[in-house]
Amino acid sequence: MLALHAHLSMRVAFKIQTFIMKLPSSAIMLPRGGIGFPLSKEEMRWHLNYFNIPA
Repeated sequence: MLALHAHLSMRVAFKIQTFIMKLPSSAIMLPRGGIGFPLSKEEMRWHLNYFNIPA
């Protein structure tokens, strides 16, 4: 979600989840179609707003 807000690709978001955050495989959000974000823009906006991050 923050990767999209920062205009990063889902590939970068995946690397952040795995290499930096070291999330377990069950918690990783996988890219849609290999490159797309798995949530709709509306869903991602909701999550960003939940953390008071303007979307």
